[in-house]
Amino acid sequence: MAETLLLKTMAKRGRPEIKLNLEEVEKLCAIGCTQQEIADFFGVSRSAVEDRVKVPEFRTAMDRGYAVFKVRLRRKQVQLAEEGNATMLIWLGKQFLGQRDNIDTKITGSGPGGELQLNVGSTAAERIASR
Repeated sequence: MAETLLLKTMAKRGRPEIKLNLEEVEKLCAIGCTQQEIADFFGVSRSAVEDRVKVPEFRTAMDRGYAVFKVRLRRKQVQLAEEGNATMLIWLGKQFLGQRDNIDTKITGSGPGGELQLNVGSTAAERIASR
């Protein structure tokens, strides 16, 4: 039988128990669902899901699901890179190999010799007066 987490919500106000199936929670996390999407799936408020995250069994189910999601995503990324997808090769190189794009920037101004004059820390009145 599927494991279900029962918690009374707002018991002081007499609201009914909300049942969240932990196997379903794990499956939803395994496809990358957000807490809002999980709440929508079960027909509860986002705060009801947020409250459950504090319960160790619920958190464990979410963590397992998100771990599966990350492994699947990483596997697909590596597969695309191995198939020669240049974008994925570049992205993975930046993430895991410390590779980066070097952008050389040269700033010139209209002063003598093309120098750029910067007034750092000056007030608006000082900048106007210097013009």
